Amino acid sequence: MVTYKHSKKGDLKFSVNGKNWQRVYSQTKCSKVKVSAAFSKLVRSKPKVNFPKNFKFVYNGKSGRFLQPKGQVLKKLTKWRFQNRNCRLVDNAIHMDDWKARIKDFYGNAKEEFGKLATKKPFTLYLRSAKDPKVKQELTFRDSCHFENWYDYMMEQETMSESPESEKYKDVLGKYGYNVMECAVVDAAFVKGGCYRCNSDKKLKGSYNTYEVYNPISRRNNCGLQCLRTIQDWNGYACYPTDHQIRKEFKIPFGA
Repeated sequence: MVTYKHSKKGDLKFSVNGKNWQRVYSQTKCSKVKVSAAFSKLVRSKPKVNFPKNFKFVYNGKSGRFLQPKGQVLKKLTKWRFQNRNCRLVDNAIHMDDWKARIKDFYGNAKEEFGKLATKKPFTLYLRSAKDPKVKQELTFRDSCHFENWYDYMMEQETMSESPESEKYKDVLGKYGYNVMECAVVDAAFVKGGCYRCNSDKKLKGSYNTYEVYNPISRRNNCGLQCLRTIQDWNGYACYPTDHQIRKEFKIPFGA
């Protein structure tokens, strides 16, 4: 472990063995502060070295450079792919081989809130290519089983075919090149239902058909119950029961 201390002149110094103390920072001819050659050499040889408190730079392990915390380079890198974590740039992009594990973690974290119903909830998978940040995709799945079936089929197709014409992502195939999503920043969020402002009619275009859908005013994921109320004669009820009564009758958890 590296130890740090300030000299009598206020210079921050470091030592590996507790004897040979060297400066962490140095100054250029223009009086600008930079990382000293000795400390830079130490960090590159030991990437997991502990940084001093209030370290003035952010280390990029991929390029071996120290970046200004408010510089344009760091701002650009942390905008979509990297994350500044304890003065180090952490790459958020993962290979497609690890997507399944990422979604398992996503559902695992959700079990605390939704219990066993977590794996039955629909979710949207957000992808952004690590090769080209302009390439994005949003894929919606009914539940975890739907995602796993899609993922296994996609990986099997890729393994069986070595042809560059193999379709993995037909939305971006040809336009951005083959395997543009091989390494991507992956995020996921549960699909939420309900529109509390106004009723609306929409048209959704599928691969083969166009569907007319109705989006009723609702809150707390009660849009399905509101759709039932549009039916003229619902099981002979003179007046429709409340959302609370329906959920209690059929044991549907609130928010599900």
